[in-house]
Amino acid sequence: MRKNRHSAVLFLWKNIKFPYLFLKNEVNNKMETITSLSYYVSVKHVSAQNMEKRG
Repeated sequence: MRKNRHSAVLFLWKNIKFPYLFLKNEVNNKMETITSLSYYVSVKHVSAQNMEKRG
């Protein structure tokens, strides 16, 4: 009985852990993309403003 319960817990843990880690990884990747995109946009914006000031 105890062994079955242990394997059931392990089974559940595997089924929860991997999607969780996958999702966490996906979220981290998206956050990095969003951060780099917003950085890129702000740099572009600032350089455009500087060009306007010079022009």
